[in-house]
Parts: sequence; C-alpha cells; structure tokens
Amino acid sequence: MPSGTLPADSPNGVCAAARCVDGLPHITGKFLDDLEMSKKTASLRARLRLIGAGILFVGLASAATVYVTAAGEPRAAAAYEIVGGEVFPIMHDDSKRYRRDVQMYGGKAAVMANDFSLWFFGLWQGTQLAYTLASLAAGCALACFCAAHFLPDQ
Repeated sequence: MPSGTLPADSPNGVCAAARCVDGLPHITGKFLDDLEMSKKTASLRARLRLIGAGILFVGLASAATVYVTAAGEPRAAAAYEIVGGEVFPIMHDDSKRYRRDVQMYGGKAAVMANDFSLWFFGLWQGTQLAYTLASLAAGCALACFCAAHFLPDQ
C-alpha cells in the first residue's frame, strides 16, 4: 500500500497502517464528527451547570434579601384572647365562628379549600416568601444539574 493511503476498513477511524501521512495516524471523518459532537455535549453540560449555579446564586441571594428586609407585618385581628395575662390576637380565619360559617355554606370541602388557599397565599408574604424563593431556586438549580449530568453522549 502506498504511503498516505488508508485502508477502507480502518477501526475507529484511525489508520491501521504503520505509516500514514507524514508518519502520523490519519483520522477519518466519522471520528472527527464524534469528537465534534462530544465537544458540543461538553459545552452544553458546562452551560447547564453554569446556568444552574447562576440560578442558585441569584435565588439564594434574593431569598436572603427578602428574609432580612421582611417585616413581621401583623394582620388585622378579629378579636383578642387573654390567656395567663398575655394577649393573643385571633385572626378572622382562625376563629371557630368563621370556620363554622365556611363549613355551613360549603361543607368540609370548602373548609379544606379555604385552608389550602390561606396556606398557599401565605407562601408569598414575609419571611415565608424567603423560604419559598430558596426552595424554588434550589429545585430549579437541581433540575439544571441533573439535566447536565444525565445528558446523553452522542
């Protein structure tokens, strides 16, 4: 075989002959395509990890800012209860009368729906908002890190 030619059935795209072009192994197109795809996958993995780190950093910084600046804004109390000389505010949605009225008009399902909506809307106020932001940031960052880790090799 003349120097500089390749056998048609060279394994993995590398020339099986002892001497190829200029004494260096010759790399065929399939191997280069696989190498290029591997670089693209590595680049995508790096970008996903960078995006995940950015989301985590911004989310935790925002949560810390909200936590520090959130004022304990008391809601308007419907009534006050005195127990052992201490005064405790009773919110209208915590009172037995309110819960009885909700159950009378809508049944137990309405009471459960009311409890859920109060819990859900409470997630977006005060220090609870900081915990919500931190959790969402951690979840989104984890999704980016997992996507980068489980990205298939092409």
